Amino acid sequence: MSKEEIKGALALMESMSRDDLEGDDFKDPYTEAMDKIIEAKRGNRRAGRRL
Repeated sequence: MSKEEIKGALALMESMSRDDLEGDDFKDPYTEAMDKIIEAKRGNRRAGRRL
């Protein structure tokens, strides 16, 4: 991809982003549950072990 194409894609993503999506109506329980599982597994890994 050219620099111009990347620039255009980033501008498009930025124009479609919203910062006002907060509150109980916009929670993602699946992602929150996965975050908890991942953090729990990280706590139980041995030193030197790679993910």
